[in-house]
Parts: sequence; C-alpha cells; structure tokens
Amino acid sequence: MRHAAERADAPSFDVRALWDVDNGMFDVCGRANRAWLDGVARAGAQSAAFWNGQLEKGVSALAAMGRCTDPGEALAIEARYASDAMTDCFAEGQRMMQLMAEIAQQNGLPVGASRRTTHHTQ
Repeated sequence: MRHAAERADAPSFDVRALWDVDNGMFDVCGRANRAWLDGVARAGAQSAAFWNGQLEKGVSALAAMGRCTDPGEALAIEARYASDAMTDCFAEGQRMMQLMAEIAQQNGLPVGASRRTTHHTQ
C-alpha cells in the first residue's frame, strides 16, 4: 500500500518558493499597507470627532436637566437628547459607510457592484 507522499501523481512543492519575492512585491505590499493605514486614520479621526461631539451634547443635556425644576421638563430634555442621539448615530453610520466606500474606491476596490440577497424557502 502506497502512502500519500509516495504517490506518483503527488504534486511537488518547493518550500523555497515562499521566500522567493522580488522588490516589486515589497512595493505593492507597502502601498497597500500605507493605503490601509491612511484609511484607518481617516476613519479614526471621523469617529473621534463624532464621539467628542456626542460627549459635549450629553454633558449639555445633563446640565440642562440639572437646572430643571419640574420632572416633566427633565423628561422632555431626556427624550429630546435620546431622539437627537439616535438621529446623530444613524447619520454617522451613513457617513462612515460613505467614507469606507471612498477609501475602497481610492484603493481600486469595486464598490456597490453587487448586493447579496437571501432567499428563504419554506
């Protein structure tokens, strides 16, 4: 009985090929890495700016609630803050998706070409 390594049709693989790269490969990898890091920096800056703004709005809402003399007034401030926060988060999510699409396009990736659909059968 032959073992898999002894089979006549077993493909040969030279492990030295793993380290056989040229300067062109390093250039491509370097550009891809720089593009990825630039995109991460842009997304991070956008996210930090958004959450700093949310923090300011939260502190402002808390200060306004602290000045309330009526529970109904405090509830109205809290409800307005919650509604605005959800609206802001939804809008920020859309901005982040747009930013990701821009970064992808700048790096030569296809954007919006196809959408997956799921079909359920019963």
